Amino acid sequence: MTILAWMIYAVLVATLLGAAGWVLERALLALGRPVRWVWLLALAGGAGIPLVTLTGLAGGGSDPQAVALLHGPEATNALASPTASPYAPAPLFRVVEKVSGTLTDGIRRLAAVVPGADLRHRTPALIWGGGSLLLFLTLAGSTLRLGRRLRRWPSVQLRGREKVRITPGLGPAVIGLLHPWIVLPRWALQLEPGRLEHILVHEEEHVSARDTLVLASAAASVLASFWNPALWWILGRLRSAVEMDCDRRVLCRGISPGEYGSLLVEVGSRGDRLPLHMAALAESSNLLERRLREMRPKSPRHPILAFAGASVLATVLILVACDTQVPGPTAAPDEGVAALPAEEAAAELLAQRLEPNVMGHETPAGETVGETVRVRVRTDQTLRAGEGLPPSPLIIVDGVILGSGTLEGYQLEAADIASIEVVKGAAAAALYGSRAANGVIFITTKDAPGGGGA
Repeated sequence: MTILAWMIYAVLVATLLGAAGWVLERALLALGRPVRWVWLLALAGGAGIPLVTLTGLAGGGSDPQAVALLHGPEATNALASPTASPYAPAPLFRVVEKVSGTLTDGIRRLAAVVPGADLRHRTPALIWGGGSLLLFLTLAGSTLRLGRRLRRWPSVQLRGREKVRITPGLGPAVIGLLHPWIVLPRWALQLEPGRLEHILVHEEEHVSARDTLVLASAAASVLASFWNPALWWILGRLRSAVEMDCDRRVLCRGISPGEYGSLLVEVGSRGDRLPLHMAALAESSNLLERRLREMRPKSPRHPILAFAGASVLATVLILVACDTQVPGPTAAPDEGVAALPAEEAAAELLAQRLEPNVMGHETPAGETVGETVRVRVRTDQTLRAGEGLPPSPLIIVDGVILGSGTLEGYQLEAADIASIEVVKGAAAAALYGSRAANGVIFITTKDAPGGGGA
C-alpha cells in the first residue's frame, strides 16, 4: 500500500460520508429536527474509518489468489471487493458492491499515476505528524492566549446570569471547554433589554449543549488529518449545524423569527471571528445568510416520504464508503494459470495451498498417501513479512465440516474438484460463528450431488 493510495481513499470515504450527511441534513431541516449529530457522525466516520484501515484493523487489499478462487483466474489481476459474498442476493448490495469495487480500482489507477512512498517508510509519517503537531500547537497557543485575556476581563452579574464577562469588543460568544463563560462586548450593554436578553438566551443554549467542547473535539480530529479537504468541509457544516440547532432552540422559546433575524444581522456586522472551537453568535456572512434562510417557515410536501427517500440514499452512500477498500499491491497472475479454464485454475491454486505433512506412508500399491493435509490462507501481511504461519480457515468438503486448516483422511486430487468458494469476514462469521473467524473454504467434489460428476 502506498501513502498516496491511502490518502486518496481517506478523502473518498470522507466525501461519501459528507454527501450522506448533506442528504440527511436537508431532510431533517425540513422536519425541523436537530442536525448537528449528522455531521458529528460524518466527521467521526470520515476521520476514523481510514485510520482503522491504516492500523490494520480493517481490510486493506486483496489476495490475488483468493480473487482467482472466487471469480476465476481472469480476475486475478483485478481488485475484487473483499467483503463480497456469494450469499448476498439483494440487488441493493450488488449495486453497492459494484460501485465500491469500481471506486477501489479507480483509487489504484489514480495512485499509480504518481507513485507514493510506502506506509512503512518514515518520511511520510514524519511530514504528516509534524504538520498535525504544528497545527495543534498553533490552535493551543491561540486558546491559551484567549484564556489569559478571559481572566483579565471583568466578571459581572447580568439579568440573573453570573458567569458573564465584558470584553472591549470580542463576542457575543461562549469561551471555555469544561467551565464555559459567556462573553459580551461593551456595545451589547447599550442594546434594548429585549435584544440583550435574546443574546444571552442564545449563548446559554450553547453552554447547556456543550457546543464549545463538541467543536473542540471536531477541530482536533480534523487537525489530525489536516490534508483531507473533505474533513474541513464537514467541520464547516458542523459549525453551521451547531448554530442552526441553537437558533431553533431559541425560537422554540417564543421569540419572533423577524426580531431574532434582525438581531443576528446587527451582531454579525459588529462581531469578531473566534477560533474553530468557540461558539459565537456572530459568524461569517455566508453562514448568517443560511441561518436566516433556515428560519423561514416551511411546509414541505410529504415530509415523511422525503425523509425516507433521503435515508435510503444516505444508507447507500454510507455502505459504499464502508465497502470501498484501500487497494493493496497488484500481483501479476502466476504463469500458466490464466491459460487454464476456471475450474482447472481453481483446482491448481488449491493444490498450491495444500501443504502435506511429513507424516506419510506407502500403500501396498506403492502410492504415497498423506495422513494429514493442512490448508492455510496466506494473507497480504504474511506474504510481505515472509515469516510465520497465516491463520487457518474452516474447511468444508461436500457439506461436511472437517475443521480448521486440515483435510485429514481425504485423498483430494485436483481433477476431482468441481468448485471452490472462499467466504471471509462477517459473512463467514454469520454462517459458522467464531469457528469461521479466519474464513471458510467450501470445496465441492465432482462426486457430490450437483457437483458436476458423470
